Amino acid sequence: QVLSSLPRELHELLINIAVLDAVTPAALAAFASQGDGNYVFHLLRQYGVLTSHVPPQIHPLIRHALLEKLQTQRHRLVRVTRRAVDLALADGAYQQAWHVAEGTRCWECARDVIVAAARALHAQGAWAQLVEWVQRLPDSDQDQAILEILARCQKELGDLDGALLTLTRLKATATEPAQQQEYSIRLATVHQKRGDIDTAHYLIQPYLIDAALSPRQRAHVYHIPVSYTHLTLP
Repeated sequence: QVLSSLPRELHELLINIAVLDAVTPAALAAFASQGDGNYVFHLLRQYGVLTSHVPPQIHPLIRHALLEKLQTQRHRLVRVTRRAVDLALADGAYQQAWHVAEGTRCWECARDVIVAAARALHAQGAWAQLVEWVQRLPDSDQDQAILEILARCQKELGDLDGALLTLTRLKATATEPAQQQEYSIRLATVHQKRGDIDTAHYLIQPYLIDAALSPRQRAHVYHIPVSYTHLTLP
């Protein structure tokens, strides 16, 4: 009854903002095609659509009905989820951005949240959080960028078995020789950390006399003991 009494434009706006956990004038200004966010906020209060929480939310039953309708319009769902995610990311609210994307099961948006948040969360040592998010993504959304983040976090957390599995996935899908080389060297460093020197040496052996290695790659390759070989290093 509440929804049917709303003006059409306000009803359409409500569908769009149903992805939000909290409704604020600033959020309304970002979603409204026209009009002042404060004015729209006042209208929603008048129609009894919002709760008395601080910040307010759309009443749960109304929100549920709106989300059900939104789920039938996939392109619109992705569009408004992305808008909400972008607003949260702009404020550095990574958890909120993830919650919105996961809540609507918009996994392409959730994937973008991980990529956008990775540098900041990595700097904070929030590796476990990133791993948890990646593991909630469907396999089809775990592309190279996502697996790179996962492998680094697993290594930082000391999950060497997990890092080996992830790096093996990356190497298996690498198409360029330079990528194959990079993942072989990174796999070797993880094997070395596990104490498996023989496997580490096997992986880096083709590159011991490779003059094209970058300084970073040389540092990793030459750090692996090879005293039992008779190869001359460049």
